Parts: sequence; structure tokens; C-alpha cells
Amino acid sequence: MHFRQYELHSKIALTTTAILLVGGTVLFYIFENHHAFEGFTVGQKIMASMFQSVTPRTAGFNTCDLTKLSEPGRLLSTMLMFIGGSPGSTAGGIKTTTFAVLILTTIASAKREPHVTVFKRKFDNDTLIQASAIFTTYGVLLLTGVLIIAAIEPHSLTEILFEAASAIGTVGLTLGITPSLCGVSKCILILLMFAGRVGGHAFMLVLAERRKAVPITRPSAQILIG
Repeated sequence: MHFRQYELHSKIALTTTAILLVGGTVLFYIFENHHAFEGFTVGQKIMASMFQSVTPRTAGFNTCDLTKLSEPGRLLSTMLMFIGGSPGSTAGGIKTTTFAVLILTTIASAKREPHVTVFKRKFDNDTLIQASAIFTTYGVLLLTGVLIIAAIEPHSLTEILFEAASAIGTVGLTLGITPSLCGVSKCILILLMFAGRVGGHAFMLVLAERRKAVPITRPSAQILIG
């Protein structure tokens, strides 16, 4: 089957995954060339970069010492864990399609376009609202957890952010600080794991619940944004 015959969902999921894979591979190779991949051959560095761009969004395996990751490498891993895999998989995160919808919405807003379109199709308002809600929910949970853990733990912010993103993304990667965390911090990570596993899906089901429409139209109003 040709790519043009795929459903819109499949096109967005495959395209976003390819961009994250290629972009992550290039960035990891640049960031970790003289850090986590030190001593690797060129071929091993390329393979490790590709593997490291995939594993934060899926299984959580690692082929290098994650404690040797550079600061930008840790941040990139955190971003990939937050995005996660595609809907329908066992991966966590906000999902690739949600990330794509948010990026496309931002581009359309910058261009002042009336609709968010891609592959000659436009998104309905429910899709845009759900994507924004899931992103906001995950973001608030992640930042709240990081804020509390950072207030009671001596570890660096990047280490705590990495562990929290791994928890809410149900990834399983760690920089090795989890055993040294206190009971409160471990409980927060456990709650983030539960929230990451069922939070986004449950929130979508709540938003998708059919309710009887109220026969009333509220007057519109404008506020300043940005």
C-alpha cells in the first residue's frame, strides 16, 4: 500500500516517528560523541545514537552508561520520554500524534490560518482540545513531581527531571539515583508511573464522553494571549 493510501492517523504517527528517530540520532551523535559514546567506533556511535533515540520512547533499554550522558543528552532523553510512542502501543508519554497536533497547531497559529491542516485534511476542535488537555495534564504532573522532589533531594535538577520523566513516561531508564531517594520521593515517582500509564487515556475518555448538549450559546469574548 502506498503512503498516500494510509489513514491520516497512520501518516502522522509514521512521519512523526521518523522525524524523532532521525533527529534524535543526529543530536545524540553530536552530544555524546565525546561523552557517553567515548571509545566507541564510528559505526558503534551511529548504532548507539539510533538506539538511544528510540529507547526513551519505548522499552527503556540502554547500550551505554547513562550516567555519562552530557547535559544536553539528558535533556534530549527527557524530551523523548515525555513524547513517548504512538497511540495503540504500550509506550507511555503524551504520544507522537499529540505532539504532532500541538506543533501543527502552533504553526497554524503563527501563520494565522483558520484551520489546522496536514496531508490535505483538517483537525476538528475536539482533537485540538484533547491534545492540549493531555499535554497540559502531563506537563503539570511532571513539573509538580519534579518541584517536590527537588525540594527534598540533593540531586541536580537534570537528574530529577530525568527520573520523573522516565516515571511518567513508563520508560524504565534511570541515572542511578532512585535507590538513594527518600520514601516520599519514591512515592511521588510511583504516582507518576500510575498517572503516566492511565492518566492520558482516562482523560481522553472523559473528554470523549457523550453528554446531552445544553441548548444555550454563550457570548464570545477575547483575552490577550502571549
